[in-house]
Amino acid sequence: VSGGGNDDHTATTTISKAAGRRLFLKLMENLEGDGFHYTINRFWLSYVELLDSAVQSKHRTFATFLTEMSELRNEDLINKYYSKKLLSTDAAANGVVVPDVAPLPSVVDLKKARK
Repeated sequence: VSGGGNDDHTATTTISKAAGRRLFLKLMENLEGDGFHYTINRFWLSYVELLDSAVQSKHRTFATFLTEMSELRNEDLINKYYSKKLLSTDAAANGVVVPDVAPLPSVVDLKKARK
């Protein structure tokens, strides 16, 4: 991370960017070769979009957004909505399937949960 701010800001930004890189790399694992999984990828992309809409704030950077949205660092979040059994099916891997544990939240649900 290049300088340009005070040391405290730079250190915070470095940690946030590292968290962002880890999440991004985790998501990208599903995009390479035979590991592409439509449902898992769609879930994470949709959840990020939902959270962004729910908080309706102007984040300075994606790293700041990740820092504020701690639930995105929870690798088990998807299990609140999808069973491992369903995610292991060909239908889930090769297309997007509807959650079988709980419906995906709406922007309204996430706004209420964040209050």
